[in-house]
Amino acid sequence: MSRIIIDDETAQHPLTPDEAYDPGYWRHRAEQAREASREAYDDDDLAAQLRRIAVDCDRLAERAAAILLADEAA
Repeated sequence: MSRIIIDDETAQHPLTPDEAYDPGYWRHRAEQAREASREAYDDDDLAAQLRRIAVDCDRLAERAAAILLADEAA
């Protein structure tokens, strides 16, 4: 089984509200998960899980962007 560490720095602190509502944060996390999935070439299950995480992070980025647009419109 592969051992993948996505980002030690972000794993060391709880998610802040600024990060939770920042689409860029979620896009960055999605790219990290995609990169890690490419590195997990010897473990198909792990690679598939990381790709699903990337898709979920993309969805969170879309939601965060929608929230920011709604706040700006209000």
